[in-house]
Parts: sequence; structure tokens; C-alpha cells
Amino acid sequence: MLSDLNKAADLTGYSKVEVEGRYLVRDFITDDFKKPVNVLLRKALRGQQTDNFEFPFVTKSGERVEILLNATKRTDREGKIVGMVGVGQDITELKRGQAELTRVANDLQLLIETANAPIFGINAEGRVNEWNRKMAAITGFSKDDVFGKDLVDEYISDEFRESVRQVLDDALHGQQTDNYQLPLFTKDGDRVEVLLNATTRVDAAGTIVGVVGVGQDITAINQSQAELTRVANDLRLLIDTANAPIFGIDTNGFVNEWNRKAAAITGFSREEVMGKDLVSRFITPEYQDSVGEVLHKALQGEETANFEFPLYTKDGKRVEVLLNATSRRDNDYNIVGVVGVGQDITDRKNAETRVSLLAADLQITELLGFFDRDGDGKIGADELGDCLRSLGLLLTQKEVADLRKEVIGDKVGWDQFKGLASKKPRQPEKTAQALNQAFQVFDKGTGTVDMAELQHIVTSMGEKITAQEFADICKAASLPSVGRVEYKQVVDKVTKP
Repeated sequence: MLSDLNKAADLTGYSKVEVEGRYLVRDFITDDFKKPVNVLLRKALRGQQTDNFEFPFVTKSGERVEILLNATKRTDREGKIVGMVGVGQDITELKRGQAELTRVANDLQLLIETANAPIFGINAEGRVNEWNRKMAAITGFSKDDVFGKDLVDEYISDEFRESVRQVLDDALHGQQTDNYQLPLFTKDGDRVEVLLNATTRVDAAGTIVGVVGVGQDITAINQSQAELTRVANDLRLLIDTANAPIFGIDTNGFVNEWNRKAAAITGFSREEVMGKDLVSRFITPEYQDSVGEVLHKALQGEETANFEFPLYTKDGKRVEVLLNATSRRDNDYNIVGVVGVGQDITDRKNAETRVSLLAADLQITELLGFFDRDGDGKIGADELGDCLRSLGLLLTQKEVADLRKEVIGDKVGWDQFKGLASKKPRQPEKTAQALNQAFQVFDKGTGTVDMAELQHIVTSMGEKITAQEFADICKAASLPSVGRVEYKQVVDKVTKP
């Protein structure tokens, strides 16, 4: 029975009068603690003291109060045990704090255990004392397999033991390490790459008791990077050994790529061109504007295909290049330069020139055969103008007369005719432009011209020609002498070989 509650009244809400003479255990202790409190009191009544016994006490308002109790026997003057004295401490708030800490600790433990990142821990001796599910999943070693084992000795390969041990030792001395690539080997012998943050673990007193490692499995990332590196190296080798000249420039037009073929056809080595302005240093002046424009467009995202331009070699030789200019972009798709993939078409252009010359020779031969009246392989000097005009040369009477003065005698042979023709090269683009402009003056919106007006139009572009000369020109150009004709057809026939 209660005989003294002292200051417990404030804590429990019961006054001394309310509790004196009542049974402590029966009336004030919760059912789940009645038996252990009874045992404690009986021990005290037998002279056996109990320290730091925790039990709940229900207040008058029905609230639960946690008490930390020391139970001591009470004796009379003769030393006879006459009761017990309980000296307690209200630890309700302390218990709540402990409960919260326990909950947080449990939550953290659950978070560690279920985290999608590999997490391990070691104690001060380097032995594993934490190993979450993800760690078990990527290594194949269960928590039971690794607990108490030396992490470095058991699970790190020989070539990495020293560096890994240094990282963990640093953490055990308070020096944490971020983003360290830790190689682990799985139970099956496969290598796993973990990007590790090694953090010092301390106890409640701040003493370092171990290390916690939080990692990220970067095995797939490293494999992808290795594959990208391999592909990049293959591409680099492909570019360097390609059988086509390949060059690159940055956004300022400076060379940053120059493969072996480009070096071979120009004579300039990679070292000689890198960092130099491509256009100003290696393109001839007459093509600098057009090449610069092509590269500028590529830097704006507008690519160009099959652009022909000449390069001059280190020895001064001209090389014809057919170029595809492509924008070069970084990982964020920003344009960072231009890649030019070319084709050396010098031989092709030379062949085309030879073919053109041969075609011109054949055309001259055919014309001479047409105008050769007596079969001696020559034409009359008075037919020189008609024959030249049949080649597409629009010559004035004065120009024909000037050429006629160079002829000795009344006949013109093949070699001399060819020489005279070469002095007045055809300029079909300019001729076509001039003819179209002349025809448009008389065009009434139909795009045609009356052949009766054609003589006037042609003679208005230069010195007057005779009616016979006009007829000969029409005959040589296979044009009708009467009716209306589309003047585009006239221009094409006159200007094209």
C-alpha cells in the first residue's frame, strides 16, 4: 500500500490524501507491468535493492508517465524492514526522444537496405558491418557471406588493394573521398565498377568507428564509354586513312582536321596546317570568296554537296577537289565547326578537258568537211566567218575581217582554222544572256519571235550583216526561215555547241 508519495503528486495528478493507503500496483500500474513491479517491490521488502527499473505510471488524467525507479528497503530503528522507498525520475520525454531516434534509425536502416545504390560499411578494422541489398545484387555476395570479412583483402583485386585501402584509411582518419572508382569482383568473377563516396562513420561521442561507402554501379556506363571510345578511335582511324581528302575547321575557320590523303595531295603535312586559316592560306584568291561562303553556310547549318574548287599544292600544282561541306556538332548539337570530305577530281577534270578538246576538234573537222567545196581539206577564206559562227561564235564583220587578214591566200587549212577559232573562245553564258535581253525587247508576252524580225534583232546587236549572211546563220543553226519561233530555242541553238 502507498504510504508516501512526496512530490509525485505533481507528476501523477494524485494528491497525497488520494493515494495514501491504496495499493500501488493494483490501482496505479498498468496491467502489463503489474507483475514485474510486484516482483521489484517484494525484492525491496526482502532487502534486495533494484536500480534503474523502468515502468509506466498512469496519471489521474489517464496519461502514461514513464518512470525510472530505484527501489530501496525502508527500516525502523531496530533495522527491521517496514516498507520500501522508491526514488524515481520522470523519463517520459527521454523515452519519447529515444523512440523517435529509434524510428529514425529504423527508417535510415530501411532506406540503406532498400536503396537503389550499393551501400556498404566497415568498422575501424576494415571488416564489413554493412551490406545492403543492392550491394548483394551487383556482387552476388549476400550479407551473411561478407559480414565480418576484410573488405579489401577478400573482395578487391591485387592491383587495386593499395589504392582502395588508402581511400578507406583516409576516411577512418576523417578525410572523406568523393567519386572514387572502386573495382569489385562478383561471386562469379566478373568485374563491377562502383563510383564511391567514402564517408567517415562516428558514434554518439563523435569517435570515428568506421566508414560508410555509398556507390553507384557504373559498369554499364564505363562499358558504354569504352565502346564510344573504341568507335571514336575507329572513326579517327577511318578519317585518317580514308582514300579521300578530309579536313576540318573550327568556328573561326582554322584547320583542326587534316587526314593523310589531304596531306598527300597537297604536300602540306598535318603539322603545317593545323591552326591555320584554311581559306586565306590554302585557297587561291579567285576562289576564296566562294569557298568561304560554302564554309560559312555550313557553320550556319546549311550543308553543301559537290562543290568544285581548286587547291594549290606545296609545289604550286593545281588540284581540283569536289567537296561536301558538313556541319560539325558537339554533344548538345551546337555547331562547332565544319568537316569537308573531298574527292580529288584532277584526273577527271583533265580527262573532261581532253574530251572537250577532242569534241571541238571533231566539230571543226565536221564543219570543215561541210564547207570544203572541192575536197582538198580546206575552206575558202571568204567562208571563214560562216564557219566560225557555226561553232557558236557570234562575230561582227570587223572581227571576221581582222581574222581574215591573218590568212595567207584564199584557203584556210585545219590547223590554221583551229588557231583562229581559239582566238575567239565561245562564251555561251554571256551570249545567251545578251540574246535573251535583246529578244525580250520585242517579246509581247508570248516568248516567241517572228523570223522576219530576227534579222533586225541580230543586226541590232552589232555591225549589220547581209541578208545572205543571216540566211547562212539560220541554216547553220537549223532554224526555220519563216513563221514564229520560241526565242529560247533560238538562243539554245545559237549558243550551245
